[in-house]
Amino acid sequence: MAIFLTGSTGYIGAHVAANLLNEHGASLNLLVRARDAHEAEDRLWRGLQLHLDFKPFYEYLQTRIRIFRGDLTSERFGLSTDDYDRLVHTTDSVIHCAASLRGHQAGARSRPLPWPAPLQPRQHGCGGW
Repeated sequence: MAIFLTGSTGYIGAHVAANLLNEHGASLNLLVRARDAHEAEDRLWRGLQLHLDFKPFYEYLQTRIRIFRGDLTSERFGLSTDDYDRLVHTTDSVIHCAASLRGHQAGARSRPLPWPAPLQPRQHGCGGW
C-alpha cells in the first residue's frame, strides 16, 4: 500500500515526499499536473532535486513512486476510471500538501485547497480513509 500525497511538486510537498522516501521507506502515489508522463517526471524532479540526488530519485521513481497525472480541482482528479480505481485501491493514507498559488502576489499568502469530495470516506467506500 502507498501514501497518497498531494502537492508533491511544491516546496512543502517535495520536502514531505523526500522525507517519506528517505527516512520511512514509504511508497507514494503522487498526483502531478502534467500533459504527459515525461512532463510529470520532470516536474517531480524539479521539486525533489533540493532534497534528493538524481540516482536515488530515479530508483524511487522505478520502485516506490507511482505518478497519477491529474488535477486536484477536477472531479476524480481528472483521472480515467482505471487510474482512479488504481489510486483508491493502492492507497492506505493521505497527506494533503497542495495549495493554490493562482493570483499569488508578493506578500500574499497561499491558501490550502479544500479536500475534494471524491475521497471522503463515505463516498468512495474504501474503508480506512
